[in-house]
Amino acid sequence: MYGESVTSERGNLVKEIGQVAGTVTDTGETLMQFTITAIEPDFECNSGYSEPPANGNFIAVTMDIQTTAALAQVEDMPYYTFSEYDFKVIGPDGTRENDSTGNAFMCLDSADSLPSQIGPGEHVVGKVVLDSKYTSGALVLSPGWMWGTGAWEWVF
Repeated sequence: MYGESVTSERGNLVKEIGQVAGTVTDTGETLMQFTITAIEPDFECNSGYSEPPANGNFIAVTMDIQTTAALAQVEDMPYYTFSEYDFKVIGPDGTRENDSTGNAFMCLDSADSLPSQIGPGEHVVGKVVLDSKYTSGALVLSPGWMWGTGAWEWVF
């Protein structure tokens, strides 16, 4: 991870919407940069197959992701993935929501979703949708591929 070292009370790197985040190799070479360009509470699903939100409302997270050719050299996982399971929603009172996935899985038309894998030298823009009781708070991104080594956080 790289960027400013401002951390939340949870120890996550704090980012603003539109601010670049990313990952680097041990030698400092960039593997991936991404930006969360929008966090939209009360999002309306567009897949035609969605069910109503189980937890109250859908939150769409729009991401712009760019990987570098250096990602091809990563032996154990030469790609990135982002899904609703990589995000946590923290309520305005600081309480982490137990289930922020709910009925979000079938919310988006496939043309609006992020690809399931993002390989070396690719640029993608898409959304991830969460199902939350909160319409404000903090959004934490802690992808499984980070293996507990850090997370990013945005206030919405």
